[in-house]
Amino acid sequence: YAHLVPLAEALRRDTPVSRRLLWGNAGSALAGAVRQLDEWARKAGRGDVAERAAALAAELFAHPDLSGAVHGPGMRRNTCCLYYRAPRGGLCGDCVFDRPPGRPAH
Repeated sequence: YAHLVPLAEALRRDTPVSRRLLWGNAGSALAGAVRQLDEWARKAGRGDVAERAAALAAELFAHPDLSGAVHGPGMRRNTCCLYYRAPRGGLCGDCVFDRPPGRPAH
């Protein structure tokens, strides 16, 4: 709350961006950090670190603002970050879409 809430409020004050999208981005970042910690911990034989990271993330994802931000064991996001709209953009690594909206499957 000390960092993300003021940042989200400032962004929303100046741009028409969804609160849910901002919290989805925060959830995606948390999920990415957990994936990296898990990978490192398992390679280093530190299962205790992987378990602690997962437990801390579970506590954070239980918070109402982050609850529902990601789903499944791969922690795939439930909201779109809109990266596909950027010039030469595409899908993020945990994208809610299987392909960019409006583009046919090949």
